[in-house]
Amino acid sequence: MGTIGTVKREAEVIAMYVIKAFNSGGDRQPPNRTCKTMLRTVKELSSRHDIVLKGMVNKLNVTENNVFHTFVSVADEIFEDGQMNWGRVVAVYAFAARLAGRCNKDCLQSDWAGKISSYVGEYVGNKLGRWIVDNNGWEYFCNYFQERGALEDKLWNGLLHTAVGLGVGSAIFVATR
Repeated sequence: MGTIGTVKREAEVIAMYVIKAFNSGGDRQPPNRTCKTMLRTVKELSSRHDIVLKGMVNKLNVTENNVFHTFVSVADEIFEDGQMNWGRVVAVYAFAARLAGRCNKDCLQSDWAGKISSYVGEYVGNKLGRWIVDNNGWEYFCNYFQERGALEDKLWNGLLHTAVGLGVGSAIFVATR
């Protein structure tokens, strides 16, 4: 589970991976399960809400001097009603990835992935860290957003074991008659 400091450091690592992998178009090898899960969920959210995210990012008047303020303002808006959940945490990362892509496109500076990753780490650690710790940390996030294949594998394995068990039970029943 960890502490808020651990959440903050992990949040920055996750952001760096997601921002770089999302904007490079390729699937870089994730450093851990949380990075892999976050990238997958960011891609899913971005795909579903592509027009809204593009429109929002394109409307922003981003300069080198206001990127941090812009990021925090939009992230605060995501949690404006005080409700926190994993989907909204993913939305922060999706926005960060889109914002970094926009900054890179506009050639504002060279290392936007690093800068925005540190903004995400600060934001998540300071504003969401307690909630993340109280909700069983990043490990729970990974379990909450399990890959469909993993869940389906568990289901099919369960069905297979049930079928084998019933088959063996039936064979024993028939053999003892």
